[in-house]
Amino acid sequence: MNIKKSYLGIYNGFQLMGWGYILSLYIFESSIKRKWFEFSVQADIFLRLFQSLAVAEIIHSAVGLVRSSVMTTMLQVSSRLLVVWGILYIVPEVARDNLGVPLIVISWSIAEMIRYSYYVADICRVKLNLLTWLRYSGFMVLYPTGISGEVLLIVSGIKRLKETEEYSFNLPNALNCSLYYWFALVTILITYIPGSKTMYTHMMRQRRKVLQNCN
Repeated sequence: MNIKKSYLGIYNGFQLMGWGYILSLYIFESSIKRKWFEFSVQADIFLRLFQSLAVAEIIHSAVGLVRSSVMTTMLQVSSRLLVVWGILYIVPEVARDNLGVPLIVISWSIAEMIRYSYYVADICRVKLNLLTWLRYSGFMVLYPTGISGEVLLIVSGIKRLKETEEYSFNLPNALNCSLYYWFALVTILITYIPGSKTMYTHMMRQRRKVLQNCN
């Protein structure tokens, strides 16, 4: 195994373990506390950590380490980073009693565990038909549920930021213009409509191509 495959194997294996830990931690803590619509500080930290590490995948695509599209990878990673840093980190109170929490934690974790398992198996030249099917079919459920969770959290963040006017700069100021973080989030949320359609169409195209070859 060359250096490239060794690195990708370690990276994907590390991410697989990380997302498995996040899901296990969330289920364990939520079942004990009986609070499924929020997560602990520890789970939040690990969610931000392993999602932030995914920035490396944009670099992997850009330098040709993997064959993934740079634009689609950037679109998916950036939307999740917005949620974990731009919402959950800046406005942590929105994660309390919010349906978006279990939707993103469970959907993201299962999707990533499937994806990284598939990558590790591929690097090791192990072909598992069930894993291939899950890799290219699981998104049909997990992508809509994950996106729904993201939207719920962003909308909650917008409401909270608009009420408190946090991270907003009103006139007069040195820039001589008004800046509202909540309004920026509204603009980004609008892009979810074409963006999610583009991602879903791309994944459906991949699914048809891969599963046809398997048959």
